[in-house]
Amino acid sequence: MQAVEFDSVLTENGELAIPGEFAARLPHAQTLRVIVLFGDAKSSAEDQDWSRLTAHQFLEGYSDKDAIYDED
Repeated sequence: MQAVEFDSVLTENGELAIPGEFAARLPHAQTLRVIVLFGDAKSSAEDQDWSRLTAHQFLEGYSDKDAIYDED
C-alpha cells in the first residue's frame, strides 16, 4: 500500500481536486481508499508541517515485504 498526502478544497459541487503530480501516480480505473482529514481553521502551519513529517517518516519505514499483511 502506498499513500500520498496533499491539501485540497471541497468545491461547492462536493468534489475534491487532486493535484496533477499526484493524479499521475494514482492507479486509474481501480478502487482507491480515501481518507479525509480536517481540522479547525486555527491549526498552524507548524502543526501541519509536523503532521506531514510524521506521516512521511512512518511511511518510510514501510517495506514491500510488509505487503503480505495487506492481503485478505
